[in-house]
Amino acid sequence: QTRDFVYVGDVVSAVLAAAERADGIFNVGTGLETSVNRLHELCRDVAGSTELPEHGRPRPGEARRSVLDASLATRELSWRAQVGLDEGLRRTWED
Repeated sequence: QTRDFVYVGDVVSAVLAAAERADGIFNVGTGLETSVNRLHELCRDVAGSTELPEHGRPRPGEARRSVLDASLATRELSWRAQVGLDEGLRRTWED
């Protein structure tokens, strides 16, 4: 499975930029597809853990892949994700 993980601070900046507009629907994402296995590796590294992932059965109806095109947010809101996944995880872990 893959997802488009976005640092919460970047999401907040996108929401604030969108709040200044009267209308519009915008994708908030990085445009980068990251596997949940890779996410586990990065979390493990940040936390200094050696835990192995536990894999379960897929949930019915859950998307196998998810990545967003945030080009409209870039054009209309001058917004773009600024914090990479590994840096965002580090910041989150330290807070």
